[in-house]
Amino acid sequence: MFSSRFTFLSIIFSITILAASELDTNKVYNVQEIEVIGNYQNNSTTKINTVSPKLIQSTASTNLKEILRFSSGVRVENNCQNCGFTQVRINGMEGKYSQILIDGRPVFSGLNSVYGLEQIPTDLIERIEIIKGSPNAALGSGAIAGSINVITKQSEIDKLNIKFNNTQYSLNAAERIVNANYNYNTDNYKLSILSNFTNKDEFDFNKDGFTEIPRGRVFNFGIINKFLLSDESLVDIKFMTIQDTRRGGNNLHLKPEETEITEQIGHNTNFINANYFLLYKDFDLNIYTNTQYTQRNSYYGTNKDPNAYGVTFNFLTVNGLNLKNKLFESGRNSFGIESYIENLNDIAAGYNYQLQQNVRAYSIYNDFEYNFNNDLTANLGLRFEKHNLLDKLVLLPKFNLKYKYDNTVFRMTYSNGYRAPQAFNEDLHIAFLGGQRARVVINSNLKEETSESINFSVDYNFGDLTLPKLFTIDMFYTKLRNAYNYRFIGEISNQEIIEKYNADDAYVFGANFELKLFINSELELSSGLTIQKAQFSSRQEIADNLPQIIDFMRTPNSYGFLNLNYKINNNFTLNAGAVYTGSMSIAHFAGYIENDRIFNSERFIEINANMIYSIDENIALQLVCNNITNSFQTNFDKGVNRDSKFVYGPLLPRTIGLSLKYRID
Repeated sequence: MFSSRFTFLSIIFSITILAASELDTNKVYNVQEIEVIGNYQNNSTTKINTVSPKLIQSTASTNLKEILRFSSGVRVENNCQNCGFTQVRINGMEGKYSQILIDGRPVFSGLNSVYGLEQIPTDLIERIEIIKGSPNAALGSGAIAGSINVITKQSEIDKLNIKFNNTQYSLNAAERIVNANYNYNTDNYKLSILSNFTNKDEFDFNKDGFTEIPRGRVFNFGIINKFLLSDESLVDIKFMTIQDTRRGGNNLHLKPEETEITEQIGHNTNFINANYFLLYKDFDLNIYTNTQYTQRNSYYGTNKDPNAYGVTFNFLTVNGLNLKNKLFESGRNSFGIESYIENLNDIAAGYNYQLQQNVRAYSIYNDFEYNFNNDLTANLGLRFEKHNLLDKLVLLPKFNLKYKYDNTVFRMTYSNGYRAPQAFNEDLHIAFLGGQRARVVINSNLKEETSESINFSVDYNFGDLTLPKLFTIDMFYTKLRNAYNYRFIGEISNQEIIEKYNADDAYVFGANFELKLFINSELELSSGLTIQKAQFSSRQEIADNLPQIIDFMRTPNSYGFLNLNYKINNNFTLNAGAVYTGSMSIAHFAGYIENDRIFNSERFIEINANMIYSIDENIALQLVCNNITNSFQTNFDKGVNRDSKFVYGPLLPRTIGLSLKYRID
């Protein structure tokens, strides 16, 4: 696609990001700092990549799916031409292997994960903590590839922030965002009110009358209350609601059942979370309850189908306690119990279809960390989990070792995980092939999928305290036993049926290269490159008339990013960057094309730039141009018979945006 792609790949290989969060385990934190440190403050052996507010601003990212592309080993992809379903991959593994946390808790269900990456605007995010792999027993079984912890925003300063953003895809298609946040603080009480409204037009890239980007409306509203009961205790109560409506296909002005293709989905999601923190001498107690309820009203239909309406109900509650305490002079222990209860009821009455899934998982875990000296630290974690879909008790061991030598830190992690035989995010999404619905069914003999992971990383700091320069090599290896895969098995009631089954073992291995350079007080450069391989141990069948595959579909062997931040003066800041996506194999099914095929995509390089002008400390303007060269897929299927999952590469075409931020103290 570009003659300079090899040069760019070489540059990104040699100039790459680490935003690692390292906490001093000898420091004594007070109760008010809990909200700042997050969920992993006592795990010094755990390497955490942090997406900071500065990175969010410098990349002009408006929601979670956009900012995650700027962390090494993390890639976000679009999986549907109609509804814009996206998923995040960590170290090449699909979204179902990652855990999305809100303020440290897994309240983002499989149903929410289908469209959730767009439902969380960056204006509501304080920072994001990313852990690759599952080195922490508190994370649970689902974080095989890693976890993404979204820390919600709350300011210590009384103020009202208002932000307007307009981004154009074309002359007649745009995304408009209005955000307003208010903070109020006293000595014993903190209040944050968060709100965001996004209005996005549909966009037909290839002018065939069918959308490539769906029309969307998202409204977020949240209230965060923090009550300081004493110097040692704190109560934290949060409420958030998300209203998301999207529609893609053709003839969006008509009723869904009057069109050739429509995917119309409306989500009504409500979260309520409560935490009690107590710090007393050498003890740190956290008791929590988190509840989420979602109703999804949907239409997934073709050829004016009156039966394609559906409704989904999803209830999730996570409750538990965690007790951290100091053992001996150099030891720290973390003990916890947790219950995970989720009820899912997915109904399509017109197709006489109903999926009822009730999940119950009860866990006890313990993490023990010991500092042998100032340089060597070890951590042993054990998690016992009883899942109602499994007959046996599951034991998940995790071991971490950290060694510091001069300016270099070595880390090694070993961990186990599993995925229960149940429906996850993409299993609840309906695609279209050849003008027909295609849905996933679970094989009646599906077994749990288990994992075994090893990570080894080296962090080298060759800068100083004023201008740090950080370089990391992070090598990873994961073996999946009874790996989940998908294959076509036939047609029922004008629906293509895709079966989720246990394939043979699979392997994911590779390395992340990361670097962050503070060149001087005005110029900062960060970048990351991942080189990896993901494949089954033997060839697998995905359709009768396609060759068997051994490599994971939709998984490039290389991808990365580059970001440059230059502060010209106190008023002007320039930001530039790029996102690289390597070639990948994609299954392309007949309908618009004559025969099924395996397609190898081209490589993509998105080049982005933006400028921030601060008029004063309360008013700022930002001008943004993303994907300047319009590096975007050009061979979309057309018409009613298109394969809606034949979509790859950058999330958006060239866009030009302008935002205004105003603060009232």
